[in-house]
Amino acid sequence: PGMLTMELINNNFPIPLETTFYQEEFYPVPELASDHHIVAYEAIISPETEIYVHHFLVYGCADNNFNGCGLIWAWAP
Repeated sequence: PGMLTMELINNNFPIPLETTFYQEEFYPVPELASDHHIVAYEAIISPETEIYVHHFLVYGCADNNFNGCGLIWAWAP
């Protein structure tokens, strides 16, 4: 079988005035018929906002109710 590629992008997010702000986003992914694995992950951060991003975490969950969640990737400069 082929490889599924996805870009999950948070467009037009207003930068808050708080010194520290945590943003949570949920991106549903397609239901797959068999077990699957993430084999690569790349951060896409626009140059004009990269000074505001000090880290982010990516979690995978078993369902849309956030059951069975676990950390699958983290990024920090």
